[in-house]
Amino acid sequence: MKRHVLRFLLGIVLGLSFVLPVAGQVSSVPPENATRPVVELGAGLGGYYGTFGGKVSVGGNRWSVDLGLGLGPLADGAVVDISPGMSVYFADRTKALRPKVSLFFSSIGHTINVSDRIVGGSSDVLYQEHFPGLGFLAGVDWGRGQKRRICLDIGLGYVYPFKGYAAVKRIMDDQVRFWRSSGHDIEDRLGLDTVTPLDYVSLSLGVSIAWGRSLASN
Repeated sequence: MKRHVLRFLLGIVLGLSFVLPVAGQVSSVPPENATRPVVELGAGLGGYYGTFGGKVSVGGNRWSVDLGLGLGPLADGAVVDISPGMSVYFADRTKALRPKVSLFFSSIGHTINVSDRIVGGSSDVLYQEHFPGLGFLAGVDWGRGQKRRICLDIGLGYVYPFKGYAAVKRIMDDQVRFWRSSGHDIEDRLGLDTVTPLDYVSLSLGVSIAWGRSLASN
């Protein structure tokens, strides 16, 4: 009787020694069709997201086509920022950290706002205009968990208006001079009465949900 029990237990051990490695591979080994797309839906601030918005990305192992849709930074009201573009990754989709560079068009690009000095938390907006442009971001996509389902998207770069830095600055300076000559006390704290190269720096922070990132079998 004991011999039969020992044989039975030995059979279970041998069976588990075969099954467990195979089971471990189910969530880490790429499926036969490793060309399925990676799809990400996210929300965030800056870059593709405008002041605040969402982004959808569809791609493969080392690239993606992206589309951002967000709100533009107008002092009075809001404008939709549409940002189509493309990203190139420097690590495989299965890696937790994927350094990347992104190039995108922004229907906002850069915005200038001229307003009266802020009193009591509010001010009158005298002039505002946005300029479409091209954005460049260098950053990283950080996938959390075994299947990389939750991803953090961090980028730092530059958004440059097609009209040109000098032209945008000239429009801003002309508007500030005009309104000051009309008797308005223009808000100038934090450089709000001019345009500098730092105004074009873009910091992008986002969180997304990804499908197909890990190549794991579901």
